[in-house]
Amino acid sequence: MKQILLLLGVSLGMYSLALAQNTENWKQAWMDARNAGDQVAALKWLKVGAEADDAVAQCGLAIAYLHGEGTKKDIQKVEFWAAKSAKSGYAYAQSLLGDLNYNVNHNYKEAIYWWEKAANQNDGHSIQQLANLYFNGDGVPKDEKEAFMWVERGAENGDVDAMVTMADALIYGDRGLEIDYAKALQWYEKAIATGNLSANYLWNVGHMYQTGMGTDINLKKAFDLFSKSAELKYGQAYNDLAYFYARGEIVPKNFDIALEMVDEAINLEPSSSRTCNFYDTKGEILLMQNKIDEAIKIWNKMNKEFPDQIKEISDSPFIKSIKVIANEK
Repeated sequence: MKQILLLLGVSLGMYSLALAQNTENWKQAWMDARNAGDQVAALKWLKVGAEADDAVAQCGLAIAYLHGEGTKKDIQKVEFWAAKSAKSGYAYAQSLLGDLNYNVNHNYKEAIYWWEKAANQNDGHSIQQLANLYFNGDGVPKDEKEAFMWVERGAENGDVDAMVTMADALIYGDRGLEIDYAKALQWYEKAIATGNLSANYLWNVGHMYQTGMGTDINLKKAFDLFSKSAELKYGQAYNDLAYFYARGEIVPKNFDIALEMVDEAINLEPSSSRTCNFYDTKGEILLMQNKIDEAIKIWNKMNKEFPDQIKEISDSPFIKSIKVIANEK
């Protein structure tokens, strides 16, 4: 599961909407300064709001001191203003205070306290952080049940990483969950519906529709999902699209396009754990065209560069066929 630390990448921009929704004069002045790129003036107006006990402004001021926007970086002021905001109940500040305690102060008890406060307001980052802690036993006893309670909660609240974590675990029966392809597919499709697309889980869903995992086989959906995954430069998606063109499934048969697709997969991943499989696909497409000499060249390349991986796919149609052909030659 990816850990995304607010401490590393938060900017004042995430607070713009919250500040803009209030009609007080200083807030409009802050927005105007920020939009003009005047960080010093923006900081001045944030201070006005923070000193007027506005929790959003206090958190924004903490972030400004964290990144040195309009001022020098000052971790003590970060903690001071984040704490004031957090104690007022502002979830972003509570999450930030959890990050500070975890990363800077190494106070796991305090980090958990503030992350739980924010998580109870459905803050996605804090939910993910709590899940990570319990998954890894980082500062707390390892507890997969507790971890997945947080993951599921995050998924139900729309956190994409949590949705994908749930789906992955249900696919493989990981993290103490039983395999359930139908539920896995539901979580993957909810993640896709957010518009926050990943080549990997687009391919996963495409593969499920291609093979009927948790759903009826639907080659059209599989093709469309592989195409979207390929647009994001995922080698396995190009490889699978090659088969569609080579076999004339969904699209007209076209060996030239099929070979272009598998070559793109190889170009994208010239030395990954999947590269041998891509050459296997290319060899099979060449045999479909009765291009024996070219197929033998692929076979020789696979033997030379991927001897261990060949053992794992020794039952592939290409390898079975090319062994016979090569022996006859």
